[in-house]
Amino acid sequence: MIRAAREQPRLVVAKTLGLLGLLVCGVAFGALLGGDSGADARDDAARTTQLRLVGTERALRSEGDLLRTTRARLDRSRTARARTAARLRTAQRTSVKLRRDLRRVRRALIRARERQ
Repeated sequence: MIRAAREQPRLVVAKTLGLLGLLVCGVAFGALLGGDSGADARDDAARTTQLRLVGTERALRSEGDLLRTTRARLDRSRTARARTAARLRTAQRTSVKLRRDLRRVRRALIRARERQ
């Protein structure tokens, strides 16, 4: 999951560049193939370009939302990992103390038996 989150920004950039490249190619082909056939053709080309731009903006927003969601999940995972590591350290310290106390009690029992 963390590896995918690291690669996510690169994917967003790649998709953005791809979409912009397609948009530029579409405009260029429209200009080459459409020629200069009047104001209606220019209006249609402008509308088509506007529609493509709107689609590209939506796609970028979706990718941005996905990126924010992935980053939030990553932050939550890191926080949970830090909490778990802190609990583990506390448990290890407690375990060491309990083992030390157990050794003391065993020694005390052995001494008490020897005295009797």
